[in-house]
Amino acid sequence: MYKLKRFWESIKNHFNAFRTDKFSIKNKGSWANYIFILIGIIGAVLLLFSNFLSTDKIQNKHSDTGKYYKFDNSSKVKVDKWLWNKNQNTLDVVLEYKDIDNSGIKEDKNLSYIARANDNAKKKLKIKTLAKTNNRVALRINDVKKGFEVLGLEIYTKLDDSEKQKETSLLANEKKVKTTTKNNPKNEQDYILEFIKSDQKNVKDNINISQKKIKNWEEKIDEKEAEINKLDDEKEYQTKTDKSNTDSKISGIQDDIRDLKLDIDRKKEEIKEDKEAEKLLRSKYKDTKEFND
Repeated sequence: MYKLKRFWESIKNHFNAFRTDKFSIKNKGSWANYIFILIGIIGAVLLLFSNFLSTDKIQNKHSDTGKYYKFDNSSKVKVDKWLWNKNQNTLDVVLEYKDIDNSGIKEDKNLSYIARANDNAKKKLKIKTLAKTNNRVALRINDVKKGFEVLGLEIYTKLDDSEKQKETSLLANEKKVKTTTKNNPKNEQDYILEFIKSDQKNVKDNINISQKKIKNWEEKIDEKEAEINKLDDEKEYQTKTDKSNTDSKISGIQDDIRDLKLDIDRKKEEIKEDKEAEKLLRSKYKDTKEFND
């Protein structure tokens, strides 16, 4: 009882700084106690909020599907799918690689992957390559259980047999990935068919974009031809010098029209090639599906 009383008196003495009758510059230790307690409170608050903010920052990170992320100086990578199977404890990810300027595809060569979950960052999760084409890959990450919070997928380029260089990290947020509970997850052939369908969609999108460009160029040609007709009408009331200037303007507009017509011809050839590719992809999809069935 005596020890408890002494302990209580000690606590009261530390709070003398807050007593109006003791709060004086003459009172030894009052300012020191006040500053010490204030610093302690501020430190505790900062520690609490810094931990909250850092945790919130990590737990809200996510690499969205359908968006390209810079891979290296010449290429980029897009996440086509995050699919978490809660029953199987697996996370499927589909990636697509492209040149940075969309001029062509980047082949998925000499790449390796490491996956870690936020709940146990030291543990490397097992990854299986389910399917692979020139620029697409489907991976299955195992042992992804409820509470993983955020999973990081690190992508490396193999430099030689022993060295590799980290290119980027993609993040899968437990709250934002698509989920499934199916007991028969997709296999290699399922993903090959999915890749073909994605190629078909890309070709169709290219055709639609090309057709819109052609329409836009044709409208510009109509506008420029109308401008030429207007300039021709104005020549009737112009001097010889003015007519010469007008003819120069007309000549420049005619050059623009020729360039636009060349662009249209090139784009029509691209559409022709894309339609042929679309036809071949339909056949490829059908043959692949029949072979697997």
